[in-house]
Amino acid sequence: MRLRDLSRLYVKLSAPYRTEFDLSAHAAFLMRTLGAEQLVWGSDWPHTQHESRVDFAKVAQGRDILAALDDTKAVKDLYGLSAD
Repeated sequence: MRLRDLSRLYVKLSAPYRTEFDLSAHAAFLMRTLGAEQLVWGSDWPHTQHESRVDFAKVAQGRDILAALDDTKAVKDLYGLSAD
């Protein structure tokens, strides 16, 4: 947060099952700080070495906090692609 310019900072949110604590508060902070257009959600499939603990449906439930996420701008900025 000490960076002067966060406009080119993008964060991929994925694999919350890889931690021992709830990441919801961190995701909410990033959403407030960077805005929905600078966050990208990824499934991290196929859950390498975690298949016994988690499946896609369980991981997808964690996206609720990111309901406002719109990665259209991130895709354009990062990859030069358009949704058109």
